[in-house]
Amino acid sequence: MNGKMKVALLGAALSVGTTACLANIRPEGIRSTAASSQTMQPEKDGKELLKKAFSVVGGDTYRNYQSVSIHMTDEWVGLFARAGNPWPMTFVDVDWELELGKIRSRATFRGEKEGLVWGVDGKVPYEIVPGQEREVGGNEDIRFILSAIQYFFEFPSVVQTHPFVAYGGTENVRGIEYDRVYTTWGNGETTADWDQYLSYIHPKTGRIEKLRFTVRDAGRIFDSAMHFSDYRQVDGVWVPHKMEVTWSIDDDPNDFLHQILVKQVRFHKKASGELALRR
Repeated sequence: MNGKMKVALLGAALSVGTTACLANIRPEGIRSTAASSQTMQPEKDGKELLKKAFSVVGGDTYRNYQSVSIHMTDEWVGLFARAGNPWPMTFVDVDWELELGKIRSRATFRGEKEGLVWGVDGKVPYEIVPGQEREVGGNEDIRFILSAIQYFFEFPSVVQTHPFVAYGGTENVRGIEYDRVYTTWGNGETTADWDQYLSYIHPKTGRIEKLRFTVRDAGRIFDSAMHFSDYRQVDGVWVPHKMEVTWSIDDDPNDFLHQILVKQVRFHKKASGELALRR
């Protein structure tokens, strides 16, 4: 994959970690242990906070669906729009279909690139240029951007599968005192093998409304922030219609590096067979 693209994707650079130059967002006080759950304070439990965060956005209803159709735009600004935006333009408008719980999706472009299709099935990307045969493999930018956006769209669900969970205390961000839950893999140590996630749970809504995360694929020294907002209920599920990436967790989301806006979304109880790549 293009190295510059990886750095650009999702905002890239924020901080240099303290362990072998790795970004490290693990809050102080969290022990490195093989235990799947632990707490910094006895009255707070990370797993329970994450379960509630999934429940309040309609987790029980969400489990009944297999796929979702989304009309969305993604706008990149500033240096990163020029240095390596994975999309073919700095502003894209796409109809995106994805299979929930799997890295399997397809984006059909509107506007300037009308009819162009980018898709991914597992680790295999593909592209269909109007009037041409499908090209499988080769463009890793497709795999990375579609997989990354899907991961964040599904984050309240997929974070439930992270094996290492720990309560990370509270942090005041722009006047709101958030509970934080740290998740990763392995035994919680900071390593080059596993990304780290720090979920910020709003004290009133119980939702994950901010997220700090590392990007090991982007040089291992970087972390960035995602802001989820404009939640609306669709088919029984509360969906963030605005997702903005910034340099750091306390940045104004309006000063985004790139911004995803969901224009329309519909959930489906069956997955489209067309999303599976048939070779």
